[in-house]
Amino acid sequence: MPRRKRRGCPPTFFLTALIVPSSALAQEFVLALEKLQVEKPLHHMVSLLSMHLQRGGASSCTHRYRYSRGGWGILLHPKLAWFTQEVPSLLVTAAFCYYAGNYSLRGLSARTLLTVLFLAHYSYRSLLYPILMRSKNRMPFSIWLMSVSFCLWNGFLQGYFLGYQMAPDAPITPRVAAGAALQLFGLCNVIYADTTLIFLRKPGETGYKIPHGGMFKFVSAGNYASEILEWTGYALAAWSLPAAAFAIFVFANLAPRGAQHHQWYMQKFDNYKELRRSAVVPFLW
Repeated sequence: MPRRKRRGCPPTFFLTALIVPSSALAQEFVLALEKLQVEKPLHHMVSLLSMHLQRGGASSCTHRYRYSRGGWGILLHPKLAWFTQEVPSLLVTAAFCYYAGNYSLRGLSARTLLTVLFLAHYSYRSLLYPILMRSKNRMPFSIWLMSVSFCLWNGFLQGYFLGYQMAPDAPITPRVAAGAALQLFGLCNVIYADTTLIFLRKPGETGYKIPHGGMFKFVSAGNYASEILEWTGYALAAWSLPAAAFAIFVFANLAPRGAQHHQWYMQKFDNYKELRRSAVVPFLW
C-alpha cells in the first residue's frame, strides 16, 4: 500500500524549545521526535509521558484554588495563566494535524471528526474560557508550569496520533459514533458547568452558593464529571493507547478533587444531603 503524502513533522526545535523541564527530559523528547518515522512509536511516547508525570508533572488543565496553599511560587494573573497553560494543547495538536495533511471536508471521516472535537475543546478552553472567567485568584507559578508541561506533552501525543496514526479515510463505525456523541455531550456539559459556576453569584454577591442544573443535578463536581465523560468518549471513539492514557489521567486527577469538593459541600451546607448527589460518578460515587 503506498504511503500517503505528508508535509513532514513540525520543526523539532520548536517543540523542544517549548518543553525543557530538564536536560534529560529534553534529550528524551528529541530522541522521541527522531523516531517519528518509525511505523508505530506511540508506546514510546506514552512511556515518556508517564515518566514525566511520575516526576511531578501531572497536572490537569483545569484548576480550582478553593484549597490552595502558599509556597508554590510567584502568583500569575488568572486569565493570562489560563490562556498560556491551555493554548499549547491547541497549537501543538493543530501543528501535527496540519503537517500530516490529507484532511478533507468531502465525506466526514473518523479522523476529521475526532480532530475537530479535540480542537473545539481546546479552542474553548484556551480562547473563550479565559475571557469568561471572573476569578481573581492568581495561579501559583509551579502549578502553571506543571499545567503547561502536561498540555504540551498531551498535545504532542494526541496530535501525533490524530495526524499520523489514524487513517485519513477511517470510517465512522458505531463505536466511533457512540464515543464521539459522548465526547460532544461531555463538551456541552463542560461549557454549561463552567458558565453555571462563573455566573453563580450575581454582581456584588459574596460567599459560596450551590450550583444547579446540568450534571450538577447528579453530582457535586458537575464540571469535573463532564470533562471525565468527554475524554472517556474520546478514548472510546479513538480506541488508542494515547487517548486511553489521556482519559485515565483526567479521571485520576479530577475524580479525587471532585470527591474533595463533595465533602466540602457536605460540611459547608447543612441541607446538602437532601440533594442526594454523588461526588463525581452519578449514582455510584
